[in-house]
Amino acid sequence: MVPTRRRGNSASRRRSAAPVGITRSRCRGFIAIGSPESRATARHAMADLALQAEVSELLFREARLLDAQRWTDWLELYCEDAVFWVPAFTMAGGYTEQPEQELNFIYMAGRSGLEERVFRLNTGISLSSTPLPRTRHMVGMVMVDGQNGDAVQAFANCQVATFTEIRGQQFRTSSYEYLLRRSGGGLRIAQKKVLLLEAVIDGYFDFYAI
Repeated sequence: MVPTRRRGNSASRRRSAAPVGITRSRCRGFIAIGSPESRATARHAMADLALQAEVSELLFREARLLDAQRWTDWLELYCEDAVFWVPAFTMAGGYTEQPEQELNFIYMAGRSGLEERVFRLNTGISLSSTPLPRTRHMVGMVMVDGQNGDAVQAFANCQVATFTEIRGQQFRTSSYEYLLRRSGGGLRIAQKKVLLLEAVIDGYFDFYAI
């Protein structure tokens, strides 16, 4: 007798075969590709990526405008009630937390404070900024920390190189903590908190050099 190969039901084989590129999972929590759950997950991931790109573009654009000394365009990135805050250091080595009660390197509540600084630069009456240094901002590690409605919290690290003929090249390193607000279809800066790395500041600095 000639031995014969046992064959299973062809329909059963067709049912058990997984499509090319898709591995079947035995996990109970498996979300099938194309299901409403998988589509919702994909939408959320795309929204997160879009927000990350939007935040990064805003922070990079701010750095570029500062380096180009395009002060008027830079001011447009800020809300009317924006807060610009550079806290000082405490005796314990941390940062001050109450800007209206403790010392700060810079604290301006409202965009009008930034507008006044820009006016002094444009008119040349800011002797401490004469001559105005050239700057290069290197912004990185941009992260979205949270979102609540139209408000977005973001973080970044930055190193700023400044150059004048008198002082040569200097560097300052800091972290940025942002509160961004969606206004007019885009994000604007509602608060910028600059956490300097150096506890002792050599010389003078202003908003464009940190």
